[in-house]
Amino acid sequence: CPDQKTSCPDKNTCCKNKEGKFGCCAYNNAVCCKSGTYCCPKGYICDTLPEICRMPEAKEAWKNTANRFIQNILRRKVQEQP
Repeated sequence: CPDQKTSCPDKNTCCKNKEGKFGCCAYNNAVCCKSGTYCCPKGYICDTLPEICRMPEAKEAWKNTANRFIQNILRRKVQEQP
């Protein structure tokens, strides 16, 4: 990771967590969400309210309950590393 202290397993991505430290996202080349709590798969956007992962072209589709359920599943927590 950029802090030169934290390292993540292969096929994980370093992301800053909500405390401003680096943690690991369980996606390869993930998109780190600004909140520092979640990350999304490559090619997705972190939408802030509610915090979900969505495709760039899905501007209003997240309002559909099924779509929101799927997009919530895609997000992953940024895990702290020892």
